Amino acid sequence: MARSACAEFPGGESTRCRLPRWRRRVDATPAILAEWVSHQHYDAYWQRGSIAVDYKNIKCPVYVVDGWIDTYSNVIGRLLEHLSVPRKGLIGSWGHNYPDAVNPGPGLDWAYEEIRWWQQWLLGIDTGISVAVPAAGAHRMAFEPRGQAVATGRQARIGALCR
Repeated sequence: MARSACAEFPGGESTRCRLPRWRRRVDATPAILAEWVSHQHYDAYWQRGSIAVDYKNIKCPVYVVDGWIDTYSNVIGRLLEHLSVPRKGLIGSWGHNYPDAVNPGPGLDWAYEEIRWWQQWLLGIDTGISVAVPAAGAHRMAFEPRGQAVATGRQARIGALCR
């Protein structure tokens, strides 16, 4: 889980010099997988970084995005159900990745979506993100506030996901 040798030493330093430093960093990195496996239940280890412990701690608008092929795809419904702030959920035919870099597709122009969300909530510009229709040909799953998934198809409105 350590970063690439090039990430820490941009420009100038030779590979011969970077690789030993990177190797030391890798060797010093704890075996995170072993730690995760030792906490196979939702114990204090996981709860310390979990928003599910107290959803009321979240005070800002939330746009949660996930893919059907991701093991965390069940989080969207729970977040939309329990958050009391303005929120939106989007799920599509991608995995644990950005929606524009998907395989299999179709994806969507995530930068456009993201910019519209930030303009709406950081700059106060009404971008229509709360009532938008997804890109043509994209399949989405909308989650109702009670956490019940409602399958939606092409040209489906996802405005119901916003509060």
